[in-house]
Amino acid sequence: MPATNYTPIQLYRTNTASTTAPSGANLNAGELAINYNDSGMILYAKNTSGTVIKLMNNPANLLYPTTDGTANQVIKTNGSGVLSFATVVTSPGGSTTQVQYNNAGVFGGITNATTDGTTLSMTSPKIITAINDTNANELIKFTATGSAVNEITVANAATTANPVISATGGDTNIGITLTPKGTGGVTTANCLAVGGATPSTSGAGVTFPATQSASSNANTLDDYEEGTFTPSLFGWTGTYANQTGYYVKIGRLLKIYGQVVTNSGTGTFSQQFPDLLGLPYNITNIGNAIYARWSGGGAGFSVGAGFTVSGPMDYGGTTQLFFNIDGINNNGNSNLQNTMLNASINIAIRFEGTMLTTA
Repeated sequence: MPATNYTPIQLYRTNTASTTAPSGANLNAGELAINYNDSGMILYAKNTSGTVIKLMNNPANLLYPTTDGTANQVIKTNGSGVLSFATVVTSPGGSTTQVQYNNAGVFGGITNATTDGTTLSMTSPKIITAINDTNANELIKFTATGSAVNEITVANAATTANPVISATGGDTNIGITLTPKGTGGVTTANCLAVGGATPSTSGAGVTFPATQSASSNANTLDDYEEGTFTPSLFGWTGTYANQTGYYVKIGRLLKIYGQVVTNSGTGTFSQQFPDLLGLPYNITNIGNAIYARWSGGGAGFSVGAGFTVSGPMDYGGTTQLFFNIDGINNNGNSNLQNTMLNASINIAIRFEGTMLTTA
């Protein structure tokens, strides 16, 4: 019999240590039994319900550590039956290692995913809902279309070039739609260029191409331009004291204004009608498509009584305008002519007008 307060241990031997348990009739409750054979040893005990249960299986006669390890250590083997405590050391498995813990409770590979321990690279990953920021707030959301054939392609750029967002896909002609929420709009910090133009680097607005890219849609604004031009008088052989012209073109609508002043005594008017030359665009010869006026200043005008030194302007060519006069002078002329101008005195003419261009 064992000493008081000690548990007795019975030893017995079987041919199959892993399957044979001692009979419950041979053990009292709380007693231990060791089954040993050439393959190892198994420790059994009888509980208070009378059932014999297996407590530990040592089929390879493993030698367990005699002292406890430290927190978070694990048992390891040296391959010869000696067990010891060890600290788990983990490190990246390399750039081609892909690991996941799947639903079956085992480790498996993630297709098309590689990591070097710092960067995770994935080929065509499926993003179900959104990409979140570091605070777990939504940064970019995704909505899937089951039959999609078109998509957005984003390309970065080298020095001096712009990154590109492109519509790509199976269709030939694909647009890009920006849809603000509610009453919101689309904001650009600087200039927005259209038609392949290079946006202005100053101010803010819409930059159109230097050469108009005309649209056949009547509701499309396809051109806007501001600039200067150098006006002159048809047939004047001398020099000018001033040649100033400004214009604004919106679509086909052209607005001009400026003045031209001759230097007295430097030349003559060789043409009968000293038209205004040098318009920045070709204009149309359509009735009532031109609304322009001029006015003269100084003593160089000698046009007779019955009219003022001013009047409307009319089509005189693709880039020139006639000077008409208000009323009919004594000679029955309605156009300003060279005989009405004194070349020995400065001839100053101011003008402004609105007209249609040919394109």
